[in-house]
Amino acid sequence: MSQRVIEFDDEDEIEIRAGSILFIYCLVNQVNENVPLEKDIGDEEQRLNAATIAVFLWTKRRENQEIYRQTPFH
Repeated sequence: MSQRVIEFDDEDEIEIRAGSILFIYCLVNQVNENVPLEKDIGDEEQRLNAATIAVFLWTKRRENQEIYRQTPFH
């Protein structure tokens, strides 16, 4: 396995980013289809959105940055 740094705007970097975005939307759809609301909050059954997941993941990554510095490759 190669451990090369993938440069910004490289085709591989774009593919990784696209895959992570697709994953977030798939996760949102799966959760919204399978997790019942506890109460009607007038959100037309939208329980979760991609922005909420993205912020959560970014926050967790920042909280654990020391771990990620030890393995800096994608």
